Amino acid sequence: MNADFGEEVHGFTDRFARKVVDTRNYNTHFTATLKAKAMVGGDMYWATRRIIMLLTYLFLKNIGVMAPAFRLALKRHREFEALFSRPDAPA
Repeated sequence: MNADFGEEVHGFTDRFARKVVDTRNYNTHFTATLKAKAMVGGDMYWATRRIIMLLTYLFLKNIGVMAPAFRLALKRHREFEALFSRPDAPA
């Protein structure tokens, strides 16, 4: 994703991916170790919003919308813009 935009896309880090995997694993296996690592509440909400943004981007890319056009549209969506560009955004 970073290569498509020519800039760093905040929020889609290895740490974020690990938290998503840990949450998925906890909700599949229900171990005490994974429970401590799983996202809940607000973290789960913002992670879901971030994943929705990612899936929206991948869908538009698949139908031929180029990253610059997506970035332009993204700037008009306040929540997605914050999740995309701010390293301190939730989740």
